Amino acid sequence: MENANFIRESIHFLNYYVKKNLQKQAEKLDITVPQMLVINEVFKHQNISIKKISQNLSMTHSTVSEVIERLKKRDILIKTPSPKDKRSVDISLTDDANRYVEDNQMEFVNRSIVEALNHLSPNEQETVIEGTKLLMKAVIKELHKIEEKDENAEG
Repeated sequence: MENANFIRESIHFLNYYVKKNLQKQAEKLDITVPQMLVINEVFKHQNISIKKISQNLSMTHSTVSEVIERLKKRDILIKTPSPKDKRSVDISLTDDANRYVEDNQMEFVNRSIVEALNHLSPNEQETVIEGTKLLMKAVIKELHKIEEKDENAEG
């Protein structure tokens, strides 16, 4: 149980650290962290619904809609009717925004992690990576079990 507490607290602290760095980067770009997260989510999927963005980012539909409207006014996002569902719209980046994110994505998302890892020796960095891979492997197995139970309960 002590290990579980340490891991949970470490993940919480890492999230805090990354969020603080995202805030600094967002300020430089004159956008908010939620706007940055939405931009990144749209970039990953190219065309995505507001509902899917809300689910993926664990943000309310109304919050995502407001963020999208602000980014649309700044010519960062485009809303187009969904060919699959006429009641829905697909969100995508403008060409200029897409090029910017493409050119700066590594800095945009990973800079804070790279800066922290640079404080470690190459061997220590490899230990962190291998430990993270092992934890993710275990978490993925556990997540699959949870999702199977959810599917069985629904079906």
